[in-house]
Amino acid sequence: MHDAPRAATVTALEDSVIWTMHRTAYRTKVRAGKEEGYKQRMRWLRKVEQFNSLNNHQLGTMNAAFEEVTYQPDGVIITEGDIGDAFYVIKSGEVKWETSSGETGVRKAGEYFGERALINHQERAATVTAVKTTECLKLAKKEFEELLGPLVDKMRERINAR
Repeated sequence: MHDAPRAATVTALEDSVIWTMHRTAYRTKVRAGKEEGYKQRMRWLRKVEQFNSLNNHQLGTMNAAFEEVTYQPDGVIITEGDIGDAFYVIKSGEVKWETSSGETGVRKAGEYFGERALINHQERAATVTAVKTTECLKLAKKEFEELLGPLVDKMRERINAR
């Protein structure tokens, strides 16, 4: 499949019917699946209010940098006091945040969290936990700083308004 010698031999133990797919057809299907996933995520990211000001190229670059991560109910995503290493956008599900001083809140699909520690170069201000199975798009600190430069001022305003 990758222009490499076969890594194993398969021997049928009984009469069998074998289906094969030509390499080109396989690669075309894999590419089409990846492209459709990319387009779906682009449509979804376009709905996130904070990203409205990004052009297609900027959004596409950011889309490619995101990692999809799924958290189970009660799974801790970030812990208060930790060093900020990523930014998160909730694709589906719900999270709750809680500070050691007792402040709490929730975030739902289309909202984000984790920006404060990255923007202000501070420790995490709250512990964030999945309320139910939650899928997040995770952007590492380096990519956050490189790709979200135009949005940082808007995020800083939101932080200061709290």
